[in-house]
Amino acid sequence: MTTVSEDAFSSEELEIVKNALAELDVSMNADIKQRWVEALRSGKYKQGSSCLKVNDSYCCLGVLCELHRQDFPDKGWQRASARGQLFGYISKDEAYLPPEEISDWASLGLSAYELLSDVNDSGADFPTIASLIEEML
Repeated sequence: MTTVSEDAFSSEELEIVKNALAELDVSMNADIKQRWVEALRSGKYKQGSSCLKVNDSYCCLGVLCELHRQDFPDKGWQRASARGQLFGYISKDEAYLPPEEISDWASLGLSAYELLSDVNDSGADFPTIASLIEEML
């Protein structure tokens, strides 16, 4: 798990991602989108990469899962590693991308997840990702 820096993502890379998100023609659930953008900008979540959640660090998609957990307290994080550092959401097998239940809840699909995960793991900070979500989804 690495911490990303604010200037690690170039404007050229950002434009490529915007174009790719525009091609998806996604219309995310507006209420969930607003909550996700606010959560990413809040400073409440420590950013990490490569997995939804490792210890107390989240990728941008892990923050979305955490919002789902707040709405559905019977759902939650499951330890996905013997040492207890890696967590999957709902199932220990869902440690890298959100499960289908999140897709249905947020009206957001696998292609958008993969793009946002790549952006997160390439070094874009949460405020940059929040702006992408706000503008493109």
